[in-house]
Amino acid sequence: MSAAIDHGISGAYSAAMNLADYLVKHGITQSVFAERIGCTQGRVSQLMSGGLPSMSLAARIHDVTGGQVSFRDWPTAGQPTEEKVA
Repeated sequence: MSAAIDHGISGAYSAAMNLADYLVKHGITQSVFAERIGCTQGRVSQLMSGGLPSMSLAARIHDVTGGQVSFRDWPTAGQPTEEKVA
């Protein structure tokens, strides 16, 4: 059962569900995943709640998950957004 559960919701929520599924499947906490992709735990939480990543963050998520959470899963992939740095 590797596919995300389809709740009839598309777009950012779909990608966020894939991210949530990935973390649960691999027993990875938001904090550990945040360290792996170079952001904060809060940012991972936002992504899991439907927030959209920048292109570079989506690419890092893709790389770290081995493509299981794909760059193209995010609805704005290919459209530039700015990642805010604290």
